[in-house]
Amino acid sequence: MSLESSPDILIHVDRLLPQIRRRLDETHDRIRDVVFDTVFADYSIKKVFKNADIQYSTMCGAVVKNILNALQEPYDDINLMAIGNVDLPGFITPLVHGLIKRAHKYAETWIRSQGHLGLGYDISAQGYKPAREMALKNWNRYYGFADYTVESDPQDGSTPEETPSIDENLMSVLSENSTITPGGMHAISVMCTAFNKIAEEKGLKKRYIYPDNSFETWKAIARNSTTKDPGKFNQIRTEQKDRLHLTPEKVHEFYDANDTEGVDDTWYITPVGNPSGTAMSDTQLTATCEAIIARNPNATIILDCVYVRTLETGTAKKLMSGVLSSPEIMKRVVFIESLSKTHGIPGLRLGMFFSSNKELYDSIQNFDMTGYVCHSHELSALMMAFMENPEDTEKAFKELHRFWGRERKGLFNFLIKSGRFTDLFDKDQSHIIPEQIDDPLGLYLFVKIKPGVTRMQIYSQTGCIGVPTKMDTGMYMRFSVGQIKEPTYAKYL
Repeated sequence: MSLESSPDILIHVDRLLPQIRRRLDETHDRIRDVVFDTVFADYSIKKVFKNADIQYSTMCGAVVKNILNALQEPYDDINLMAIGNVDLPGFITPLVHGLIKRAHKYAETWIRSQGHLGLGYDISAQGYKPAREMALKNWNRYYGFADYTVESDPQDGSTPEETPSIDENLMSVLSENSTITPGGMHAISVMCTAFNKIAEEKGLKKRYIYPDNSFETWKAIARNSTTKDPGKFNQIRTEQKDRLHLTPEKVHEFYDANDTEGVDDTWYITPVGNPSGTAMSDTQLTATCEAIIARNPNATIILDCVYVRTLETGTAKKLMSGVLSSPEIMKRVVFIESLSKTHGIPGLRLGMFFSSNKELYDSIQNFDMTGYVCHSHELSALMMAFMENPEDTEKAFKELHRFWGRERKGLFNFLIKSGRFTDLFDKDQSHIIPEQIDDPLGLYLFVKIKPGVTRMQIYSQTGCIGVPTKMDTGMYMRFSVGQIKEPTYAKYL
C-alpha cells in the first residue's frame, strides 16, 4: 500500500519520532518493535480515538509506516486493514469517477425540471421515486424481488373491511415503501430511534437482540439511541460450527430464558457478515427468521444486507429466497441496503431502507422525515447514476468483488495455510468454510487468535494491521482488504 501522509498523520509522526530515536539509542530491540510499541502506547492518539478501535488501529498503522519511512526502514509489507474503507484499484476508478459526474448532471436536470421547487425540500422525503425504482430493478438480479407477491392493504383510504387486501408484485410495493438515505448507518440510527418511540407509546419495554458477530457501530448506535436499562441489549453467542451466525436453536434458547410479555423486540441480523466475513446458509437464515416470528410474532427483524450483493448473483438469490417467499417473515422485516462496499464509495454515504409492511415502513419513514425533513437531491442523483444500465457497469463491479475475493483468500493462505504464524492464530478456524473462502464475500477475513497473543505480536510479525474483536468464543482479528489497490496477497493463491 502507498504511504498515507495527511497532516493529521504527520503531526503524530513529528511528535513521536524524536521519542523513538531516543529509545532506539538506549535499546537493542528490533526497530519495528520499538516503533509499533511506542505508537500504539501513545496516550494522545488513544485519547482522540477512545472507544473507536477501528479508527485508532488505522491511525496508528499509518503513523507507524511514516515513522519507519523516516527511519529508512522497510514498510511496504505493512498493510492497513482495520477499517472497512475502500481505496479503489485503478481498473475501476475511471468508471466510478464517470458515474459521479453523471450524477451531477442528473441533479442539474432534476432541479431544472422542477422549476423553483428544484432547490427546495424533497417533499416526499423518500428520494426520487425513479431512483428508488432503478435501485430495486438493479438489485432484483440478486434478490429476485419480481418473482414474489405480497398481500397489500388498500391504498385508497378505505379500511380493510371495506376493500379486501390484494396481491401485488413485491417490486411495486417496495418502490413505494422505500427511502434513500445517507448511508446504511443512518438508516440503522433512524430505525432504532423510531422503534424506541413506538415501544414507549405502547407502554412496552424495548429490547434489542443481536449476535455477537454484529459490527461494533451497530452496537454503539443501538445503545446511544436509548437509555441503558437492564435487559434492553441482548447479545447472543454464536458458534464457529454455525459460521458465527444466529441459528433457530439460539433463538429458542433466548426465548426459553426470556418472556415476551410487555416487551417490544427488534432483532438485528447481517446475513453476510461484518465482522465475521462469513455468510449464513439460505436454510439457516430462513429458519432463524421463522423461529423469531414463531416465538414472538410481533418482533421486528432488521436485515442488514449491505454485503449481500458482493456475492455472486445466484448465491445471493438462493440466500434471500426463503425470506422473500415467506409472507409471515416479510411482514416483520425491514431491509437495509448500501452502495458503500458493493460499489466502493463509502465516502459518498448512499443507502436505502425498505419493507413490504407499509405500517412498519411508515413508522420509520415518519421519524426520518420529521427528524431530518429530507435528504439531499444529490443522493437520488447518485443512486440513479450508479443503478441505471447495470449491463454496462455490473461486469466491472463484479470484477471488483472478485479482486477483493482473491485478496481475501490469499490473505487466508498467508496467515493460516502457510503455517508461518502458528504461534499467533488458533488451529480452529472452522467458521471459515472452503466454498466461502473461494467466493467473493465482502471485504473481511476474521481469524481466531490464540489465547494470550497480543495485537502487537500480530502486527509486527505479519505486517497486517487488523482490529481485535472479542467474541464469546474467544478473541479474533478482523482484516479488511478494501484498501488494497493492486494484487498483494493474491500471490499466495
